Amino acid sequence: MILLDSQVNGKAATLVLDTGAIQTQIDRKFMAQRTDWSVLYVDLRLTAYRNGDFRILATDLRQILKGIPADGILGEDWLRSFRVVRIADKASVIEFEK
Repeated sequence: MILLDSQVNGKAATLVLDTGAIQTQIDRKFMAQRTDWSVLYVDLRLTAYRNGDFRILATDLRQILKGIPADGILGEDWLRSFRVVRIADKASVIEFEK
């Protein structure tokens, strides 16, 4: 499991990298949403990369994360914005290349 430090609307968040997830999701409680799910446009920062108008799904992730110390899931929609994504799991390094 790869956990990434990020910022969502300027607030520190930990995201699980999930290359099989189609869409990035954030726990609705982290976003202070009362509805079961919402589509939100947020300012998402990850290392040196930022998308000021990134579309995410805010939903209840308790059943998916099941005790994982994370606020959300970073999905394929974020990864597709890069030409190359290198994952060196043993070295704990992820590289994004535009």
